[in-house]
Amino acid sequence: MNLFKLGLGLGLRLRLGLGLSSALFLSSGLVLNSALGLSSALTLGLIFSQPSLSQEFQKDETADSFSRYINHSDPDAPILHVQTPGEPTIITIGFSEDAEKFANDFISGKSSRGHKLVKTREGRIVVINDKTTGEQFKIIPLKQGSRSKSLRTPEFLAELFPNNPNVMFTLSREFEQQKRWVKALQYYRRGCEVSFGKTLRSTKPSPLERRTIGNYHGNSAYYFLQLGDTKSALAELDQAIKFKPEEAINFKNRGTLQMKLGNAEAARKDLAEYKRLTAESGKLSVNGRTVGDTNSILDMTSSLPAMTEKGHYEEVIRLTNEMIKTDPNFYRPYFFRLLSNISIGNYAPALKDAQILNKLNKNKTTDNILSDVKQLIKEGIPPYGDISILDKKPPVLLIRIDQNRATGISMSNYARTHKGDMRVYDAIAVRLWKAGRIKEADQEIDKALRVESRSECLLKQKVETSEALRNWPATEFFCTRYLEVIADNTDAVMNIDLLQSIFNTRKQARIKQNKVEEAVQDCNVLLKIEPDSAEVYRDRADLLMKLGRYQQAVSDYTSSIKYDDTKIAKNYLLRAAAYDKLGKADLAAKDRSTAKTLEQTLK
Repeated sequence: MNLFKLGLGLGLRLRLGLGLSSALFLSSGLVLNSALGLSSALTLGLIFSQPSLSQEFQKDETADSFSRYINHSDPDAPILHVQTPGEPTIITIGFSEDAEKFANDFISGKSSRGHKLVKTREGRIVVINDKTTGEQFKIIPLKQGSRSKSLRTPEFLAELFPNNPNVMFTLSREFEQQKRWVKALQYYRRGCEVSFGKTLRSTKPSPLERRTIGNYHGNSAYYFLQLGDTKSALAELDQAIKFKPEEAINFKNRGTLQMKLGNAEAARKDLAEYKRLTAESGKLSVNGRTVGDTNSILDMTSSLPAMTEKGHYEEVIRLTNEMIKTDPNFYRPYFFRLLSNISIGNYAPALKDAQILNKLNKNKTTDNILSDVKQLIKEGIPPYGDISILDKKPPVLLIRIDQNRATGISMSNYARTHKGDMRVYDAIAVRLWKAGRIKEADQEIDKALRVESRSECLLKQKVETSEALRNWPATEFFCTRYLEVIADNTDAVMNIDLLQSIFNTRKQARIKQNKVEEAVQDCNVLLKIEPDSAEVYRDRADLLMKLGRYQQAVSDYTSSIKYDDTKIAKNYLLRAAAYDKLGKADLAAKDRSTAKTLEQTLK
């Protein structure tokens, strides 16, 4: 089933800390809108990253990374841990700066609803006390150092994955940090075009689409201001207000800019309108942004992809019900409600949503979705495998999120009364994997893939089981399939470390099958990701030797020697063999002599 095909352009997910900043930029006086009007669910105090697994898997790294609900997620995303009654709510996150940003957004969201909060610190841990409810939240950074110093997104990925907006937005943010504003604007607009091009060109935009367009222009104004182009910045703010006149921040931004340009009367009017809107809302203004119920509900759209990926299907259904009440003609919520219902085995309501979706946004993709749902109903729900494995100690819990609260129920009891739930297939597969029953785990993943054939998370699992079974053709196939999915899925997370792992796994699978040219191509990509990898240089050199390209092999062996800190003799012996093929006996002899010296040193 191809429910993940293209994702219908349904929302975007940025790695926390890599999205557009929403802070006050002192240099310009402008406050950026959230990325494309789809502000993080964190701003609303909504925490959605707890995977649907038992606590035991939180402690078992192997099982943890195998689960589809964890294996493709941003490793620095906030994770809500199962709460013990009466104890603080624990949230883990990547870096200290992520914890600080999360805390500020969390406080802003709660404050907008009248809560009184106090933020303190316990070392690196950020503590938030909600004086209104008596709750305490502890946000714990897991990594040392700074995120800004840890970023590495090769620019070539934008060409490798031109239809994945996450690459574009991440590059935009990194260029922004480097103050390379032309590049930052270029990739911001490319990301917008890929993710929301149709919305930006809409002649009759829906309420959420108007917010998206308004924020696109508001954010573009920021980049133009950094480039010193005040005329374009002002024009963009005019457009932002045209599409989003209810947003107080747009008037504050334009008023600030008008003041800088010496247009005192225009500035006075804009700032007066800003004050009127914030006062009229009857709610607090967060960083100058008017907060209202409709906006809050619509803003939740941005959280749906991540919530769905994490398996919080019931919460997605609850939220999309609210969104559909607010705007019944906007198609995105229907897609995620459809996908969530399919994921918990509720095929009949999913069919209804597929029919509505096809009416609201009829195209080839929605035609395929409707056809796929009908086919799935025809085939029936795939049966679970060995449910009894879920009862082995410690028993597996199904973690469910309901309005920020995580609760656990017995997974096996749930499985016996609820058929076709993707979380059960996953839990069984994880337990089987952990027990070394790889073939059975592989079969369980196949059942899930019948439902979600384009889920990158499931494909990642399938790569792992295929590799463990030494099924090299399948390993290569599912690596390629995975890369195809993230290439055209606008909702796919671009995790550079995971991407590197997939290319490396496919390289090894191709080497095992003696697909030399194809393996060289994977080496080429890997070296763009990590230009100083001694291992990849050595692998490519070995492959080039098989192809008779001896001079290139010498060059790669030389690079391998340069970057290999271990200084092993093998590298010199391999290069000596390449020199032999080139008829350079003196150089070959020199390398063999060096290898002999290294071997004696090691002894």
